[in-house]
Amino acid sequence: MKLPRLVLCVCLPLWAAIIVACKNDPPTKFAAPTGTTSGTVDSDGWVELSPGTPVTLGAASISIREAWFPITGDPEGQIEFKVGVSNTSDTKLLSYSPWSADRFSPMASLKDEHGNSYKRFVKTLPTVDIHPKASRSEDLTFTKPVAAAKWLLLELPGQNVGEDAGAVRIKMSIEKWTKSNATDDPGPKGKGKKK
Repeated sequence: MKLPRLVLCVCLPLWAAIIVACKNDPPTKFAAPTGTTSGTVDSDGWVELSPGTPVTLGAASISIREAWFPITGDPEGQIEFKVGVSNTSDTKLLSYSPWSADRFSPMASLKDEHGNSYKRFVKTLPTVDIHPKASRSEDLTFTKPVAAAKWLLLELPGQNVGEDAGAVRIKMSIEKWTKSNATDDPGPKGKGKKK
């Protein structure tokens, strides 16, 4: 069966234009750590952080204050991060839309070094203004990482803190977080050990 020439004449140039447009998308800008941070940036823009170390994106200073990892052997466990956002401006409000909010906000994503992506649990949280020199925090919850994971890669889109472009890409060594933040605290709602 032959396709009519009119369909080929219209569809082929349109398809070629779509392919060219996709290749010309500008690369995503990732935030490098600024201010007080001991984080190191790898060639892909992932910042290796220890607990509480901030990364600055625009007027927002973002840090992972705590993490709760699932109890060993719990197949239904979840991982939770307490993310802190501080407004470093002296004069301007910072519009903050939580990364754990519904599907209409840019979403946080979590993956590991093996390419596994983990489901984010959605919450109903409003966009708020953070006053100068003030801060807020939220809990980001994801499904349990696989046992073979040694690194977790958390990406936080910049739109949530008023930056049109960019993202904070945080790389965390599970072993370092376990050693530096270990406690017997059972974690929120008894879901796991605080690490």
